[in-house]
Amino acid sequence: MNAAHNFGLLVLRLSFGGLMALGHGWPKLMLLFSWPEELGFPDPLGIGARASLIAAVLCEFVGGVLVTLGLFTRPAAFSLLVVMFVAGFVHHSGGPWFTPAEGAREPALLYLLGALAILIMGPGKISLDQRFFGETKRRF
Repeated sequence: MNAAHNFGLLVLRLSFGGLMALGHGWPKLMLLFSWPEELGFPDPLGIGARASLIAAVLCEFVGGVLVTLGLFTRPAAFSLLVVMFVAGFVHHSGGPWFTPAEGAREPALLYLLGALAILIMGPGKISLDQRFFGETKRRF
């Protein structure tokens, strides 16, 4: 991999992971800590609203932070891929495909594709995975 490729992976990881953690995971984390009696959080898999919220926080906030740092990048990207698959094809299954309509699938599917790209390409050399584990070439 050349320098431009590694820099491109860094930009992808920082933007994708940062937007996921701050834009999607952080609000859910704040909802989790408020522990309202009635969450109003969706339960697309039938595991309970609280369990769904905890899973979403782990995937979106923790996974987003890990992708941003480039630490345990592939497992974190895989968790984000799964949660965005559920969001796009289960939770928003009846919604329109494109925004600006409320409940559209497009944002979830765009995040799913970003997670897939990171999962396939890995963290790159400018990552904590490389620093601690030397894992830029390892494939899943």
